[in-house]
Amino acid sequence: MPNSLFSVEFVNTAGVNDLEAAQREMRRLLNEVDPRGGARTTLRLALGMLHRHSTGIVHVRSGRLKNSIFWREETSPNALVGIVATNVGYSIFEHRRGGSHAFFARTVAEEGPNVNNLFGARVAGPGGSLS
Repeated sequence: MPNSLFSVEFVNTAGVNDLEAAQREMRRLLNEVDPRGGARTTLRLALGMLHRHSTGIVHVRSGRLKNSIFWREETSPNALVGIVATNVGYSIFEHRRGGSHAFFARTVAEEGPNVNNLFGARVAGPGGSLS
């Protein structure tokens, strides 16, 4: 059997006996992207990574802004939403200074690819590849 159940080669050469493997893989994928399944665990890890990165690079004068950065997840049966934010009023002015002061923009640019890789690895599965 070819490496990927969803490759063109597999689709063109699959037989009746391959149906069970394809159904198993579809069930696994469904669990991985289900908000009540594996995706929620990955979201929590991703939020922790983004939070840790943003608090590590934010400029500290009094510590108020750094200590105000929080993360939260919101889930429903069909959706996951993750938030990394702050409620300090002057944070927007610090962020708009740009460059090294733009701690949330830098977090997205610097840590965002690692977060995307987390979700990609979850969907691809053990030893899998999305390419």
